[in-house]
Amino acid sequence: MRVFSIFSIALAATPVLSSSPGSQQPILAPASTLSQPSIGFGTWRLTNSQDNTTESVSFAIQTGYRQIDCAAVYGNEKAVGKGIADGLKKANITREQIWVTSKLWNDHHEDPALVEEALKQTLEDLGLDYLDLYLMHWPVGSEGGAKNHLDYVEVDSPPLKPIPFENPIPCIDSHTDEFSQTWRSMIALPQEKVLHVGISNFSPHQLRKIIGATGVKPFAHQMEVHPYLQQTAWLATHQALGIAVTAYSPLGNANPIYGDKGPRRC
Repeated sequence: MRVFSIFSIALAATPVLSSSPGSQQPILAPASTLSQPSIGFGTWRLTNSQDNTTESVSFAIQTGYRQIDCAAVYGNEKAVGKGIADGLKKANITREQIWVTSKLWNDHHEDPALVEEALKQTLEDLGLDYLDLYLMHWPVGSEGGAKNHLDYVEVDSPPLKPIPFENPIPCIDSHTDEFSQTWRSMIALPQEKVLHVGISNFSPHQLRKIIGATGVKPFAHQMEVHPYLQQTAWLATHQALGIAVTAYSPLGNANPIYGDKGPRRC
């Protein structure tokens, strides 16, 4: 059970970024618009059993968690959905009093119909009418069950100043970058089914691309941030742009699933 799996850092305190161009207003009006809670309960690797998953999520809500972080690729959204329903009932609160995030997986990119299909399946599995936040899980697509190839990038010395972002790169052809088209599809999702859309695990270049292609900034960017991976300049860039940041693995990441394939620094 990964209780402290994500949290929204201080610059995410104001989820409605109405003061900056291209910022997102909530596109659905539930009984009350909820601000993104500072601490969330993550459901990655919560796969011991369906009953365990359901009980864990329910208990998290009962003990005070008001943000549940999910993803289609985690393979447990049905059990998570049951846990949400049970937790709401036992905590005597309503759906509008919690924040639920889920993520679009790589096999449903580009085509608006595919993106909407993925959202529909996630909502059905979770037993919800809408999401508070829907993220593009990775800026890479795959087809037919093909594996995604991710390259490790080694940086000699991280910059200490915000990364320049004055001139977003214009996208002449919307099909030049698959993730730019996917972003177009996400911002066109039915307004009654998702409050905000965002991204996860993007590079500065990729963030420039989607803003340049659409003029719409993500509401939030979820990435790995913790004392051993502080990403100071990258966080400052998001603060300057008015994009909320959600940190996963905020207490550090030593998950064995990553193995020893990436470069290490001593």
